[in-house]
Amino acid sequence: MNKRIAKKNLKKAFKEMESSRGNGVSVIIKTQAYVDENGKECDPLETPNARFIQLKRPKIQYIRNTEK
Repeated sequence: MNKRIAKKNLKKAFKEMESSRGNGVSVIIKTQAYVDENGKECDPLETPNARFIQLKRPKIQYIRNTEK
């Protein structure tokens, strides 16, 4: 995914966040994470040498609410 498409997806996620209550979709945008020595995302409480970093490209996660 190139930078232009990533920016387009981020704008789409922000627009979805504004109207998320009506259509039952929640959006999570992760811009920071804890990583271990190998660069994999981890839990800082379980990994003693975890580093807190800023992500270059935010991770977007859509969650569909099934309750009505």
